[in-house]
Amino acid sequence: MKQAYLWVMLLLWQATLTQAQQQARPILPSPQAISFYVVAHPDDWQLFMSPNAYGDLTDTRGKIIFIYLTSGDDKRRTGYDSQYPYATLPYYQARERAAANASRFVTNQYAGGRVGPTSVGTTWVKSNYHLAGGRNIATYAYRNTVHYFLRLPDRVGEAVKLGGAGSYDFLTATALDSLVNDNQSVKTIDGSSSYANRTDVADQVAEIMQKEWTPEFYDTNYYPYRFLNYSEDHITDWNRPDHGDHINAAVVAEEAASSLGLNEWAFEGYSSASMPHNMSQPDAQNEASLFAITANSLLESGYSNTWDLPGHREYLGVSKSRQVTSSSRAAGAARVAPAAPATAPADMDIYPVPAAKQFHVRLPEKATGTAVLTVFNGHLQQVRQVRVPATSLVQPYTVDLTGVPAGVYYVEVKTDAKTYRRKLVKGSE
Repeated sequence: MKQAYLWVMLLLWQATLTQAQQQARPILPSPQAISFYVVAHPDDWQLFMSPNAYGDLTDTRGKIIFIYLTSGDDKRRTGYDSQYPYATLPYYQARERAAANASRFVTNQYAGGRVGPTSVGTTWVKSNYHLAGGRNIATYAYRNTVHYFLRLPDRVGEAVKLGGAGSYDFLTATALDSLVNDNQSVKTIDGSSSYANRTDVADQVAEIMQKEWTPEFYDTNYYPYRFLNYSEDHITDWNRPDHGDHINAAVVAEEAASSLGLNEWAFEGYSSASMPHNMSQPDAQNEASLFAITANSLLESGYSNTWDLPGHREYLGVSKSRQVTSSSRAAGAARVAPAAPATAPADMDIYPVPAAKQFHVRLPEKATGTAVLTVFNGHLQQVRQVRVPATSLVQPYTVDLTGVPAGVYYVEVKTDAKTYRRKLVKGSE
């Protein structure tokens, strides 16, 4: 009798616990996408990774995580610069604010223009290598975005020329280079922590990713569509020349994501300045607005307007990226690639972002045969499919979306030779 009573009480306790857990658990929408941007500097994603970044920011139900490895302090460390007597913030903080302002500019537009709550501070993130078992990392959170600033030093030495077959055009002798390639311990510029080697920093980036897609009370499958974006690391094949920190940030991103099952996209950096513009007018305008907000934020903090710095505007209007798989990464490491950067695989163009009743798609290169264009929803259910001559996709091809609910979709185009995939954000009609 006593055992039966205890058994009934246990069942009641379990039922009560389950009810409490259900009450504490947030009511979640349908599964959405989460996108990670791992970059070296606070202006890299604005210059090299749009329209992808802009499109992700317009997805009010998705989540975008920016992870910045260096502080972008340009050898100033935590101090002010005497050349700028009216500066109101240390340079690294001004750059952090500029990056956050650029993302907020977009997210506000697609949230009815209303200002939302802002969280600025530090976040404790687990670490398997740090003595304390984790680190307090500077963060800025706003609506569907979170920025993580690791604050490693930016620029220790000057550019150095490396010769020999298969060598990079140039690298910069940086703290990140010492950390990634020489396994030398490097302190953050604010002295809050240090990183022992490449494995340490890659593990920390991986822990940030896992923390963001599996927060407390959330299912591990809440974000089944996970994207990782970073600078192109196979510089001699695809991306010549580039900054050493861009390359090393990609190495860290790849190592961090090696066991996480992410869809990886690598973007060209400095080499894009020599390429013809390939963005649609709306995408080019959106990219320019992102960088203009970034530059103006620095100006408001008392520093130079970086809009007119040599090289910056040359990157606008060009977007070159490729999907990275285990096989393509191995090929890149072996330096098996096209002879010229202009022949590197490019992504198809989709605009406008977000779309309303229709969107336009254009392939980056000529194709033959029949192309199958399919639009999938977040559950990978087909919502549109057309078969067209592949040659018709070299020019903008219009796809009707009338009646399709607002949300995140995925566009796939299969030709005889290749398969292209892009995310599509559908707004209200």
